[in-house]
Amino acid sequence: MGVTIRRIVPGDADQVAALVARAHERGDLAAASPWLEHGFRPSMVPAGMAAVALDDDELVGVVLPDLKAIVVEPDRRLEGIGQRLVIAGCEIVRDAGGDALFLGTRPGERGAEDFLEATGFAYHSSVWDLALEAMVPVADATLPDGYHARPFRRAADLETWVAAFNEAFTGHPTPLSLDATSYAQWIEDADIRDDDTILVEDETGRLAAFAATEPQYTADGSVGAKAEIWALGVRPGLQGRGLGRTALRLGIARLRAIGASTVTLSVSGRNPRAVALYEAEGFVRVSTRDRWSRPVDGPPDTLDTA
Repeated sequence: MGVTIRRIVPGDADQVAALVARAHERGDLAAASPWLEHGFRPSMVPAGMAAVALDDDELVGVVLPDLKAIVVEPDRRLEGIGQRLVIAGCEIVRDAGGDALFLGTRPGERGAEDFLEATGFAYHSSVWDLALEAMVPVADATLPDGYHARPFRRAADLETWVAAFNEAFTGHPTPLSLDATSYAQWIEDADIRDDDTILVEDETGRLAAFAATEPQYTADGSVGAKAEIWALGVRPGLQGRGLGRTALRLGIARLRAIGASTVTLSVSGRNPRAVALYEAEGFVRVSTRDRWSRPVDGPPDTLDTA
């Protein structure tokens, strides 16, 4: 029958999770979205926003555009499966209104770079992974006059926060957006607590900035040594008031207060203002991930290259 490519459905979840776990063990997903670091959850992928490769009923590959990842089982490579998943990924992005498919690789991974070049991708930008160690002091957060901070409350804040998130990341060097329905499912499925996200509001209650953190909670309720600030944003038009620095310090304080010793985050190398902020607060670069992009309406002959 051969390999078929189709959009993901809920029944694929277990096989995709197993495929992702094997890829992690091999180190194949080190440059994908950090959200994949702790395993695949169905809530990470809105309906139809990924594609799988199936040989009969066996899943042999997957493309996850929102997570910047493509996986093909090692013994099924060089069969054109990856190329066909790229085509499916482009279709998914195009149907969602996007103009480019992004995938990640580590700098100098020649095999991955050869595959990306052969399927129409070009280097786009780098993402720097930064860390703040426990011994590095951070100043207390001081809110500008007229602003206050409070925890996120999903029942009341979900739609407002997602809208603010998408506004804050408009024009980001690599696409970054949330869907309220999918995010609601994800936080219900993941071990994420409302207090892990801090909102900064003005005196009218309008959300101005935020820091979304991700501690690693263990089975006994304790917190792992390393935790991430996975999103830090300021609404357009409000930059330059110290809100981003304040939200960052609030996020760090939250994580340190609950027991995380090392705080990590990622930033695009094309965002020098953010890089300067993080370095000024004591973060240092620990690794680099490259982002490659391919226009979804690229020339067909590019995709036909094996």
